[in-house]
Amino acid sequence: MSKIYRIPHNYTNNGRVFNMFKKRDLKRALIWAAPVTFIIFNLPLSFVSKFSWSIIIVIPPAIAILASYADWLQWSVVSGQWSVISGQ
Repeated sequence: MSKIYRIPHNYTNNGRVFNMFKKRDLKRALIWAAPVTFIIFNLPLSFVSKFSWSIIIVIPPAIAILASYADWLQWSVVSGQWSVISGQ
């Protein structure tokens, strides 16, 4: 007799936040966004300028990280440049 395994409904969403973002990607985005935002908001600018610069500089890379677009890029410490990872 063969065994029948039941797959839970949340099997594919395991390890995700809000069923959308992988925990690893969320950590990467926070590691990027938190220090950069802190640096921008400590600059001697008006609040509107700080807010605008943070939107321009922080949000696009954070979205790319959350969407897993950055998985195929890898920083090479040896060569000191970005390289594309093939086969992923």
